Amino acid sequence: METNPLDREDKEIEGQVLIVLYTDRTFSIGTSIDLDTTLACLEAAVVGIVEGTVDGIDEMESFSGKIH
Repeated sequence: METNPLDREDKEIEGQVLIVLYTDRTFSIGTSIDLDTTLACLEAAVVGIVEGTVDGIDEMESFSGKIH
């Protein structure tokens, strides 16, 4: 199995954004960084998912079946 390219030792973690999805289709977002940076990260993630350029998109699709 391939290792996650984002888990490289040469990368220092600056902050984290956590999205929790609930079965009633609601979600919560927790973040350890400022709001502007969080929104920029989420926007970049959406663009990458839509364009299919995000690392690990195949693994994500294998779990969810489709991107919502």
